[in-house]
Amino acid sequence: LNKKMIVELFNDKNVVKKCELIDSVEIKYINPGDYYLRVFHDADNNYHWTPGNIAKSQFGELIYTYPDPIKIKANWDIELLIGLED
Repeated sequence: LNKKMIVELFNDKNVVKKCELIDSVEIKYINPGDYYLRVFHDADNNYHWTPGNIAKSQFGELIYTYPDPIKIKANWDIELLIGLED
């Protein structure tokens, strides 16, 4: 990837894991449960998603949310393929 991308794994309450995405990322030691995944382009390098500002005519950082809930089971591996287009 030629942009700084951040991956967030989250549940209904909060972000569980956050890390930089290079070509791939491995997230370990997740408690069983239902999770969601989003990836965003960290254009301002602050490690957080930044919304747009209408008054300043600024767009928010591009974000992609994985469309399906991710069910994590104890002692299971899950592999997800995410296609990010420019």
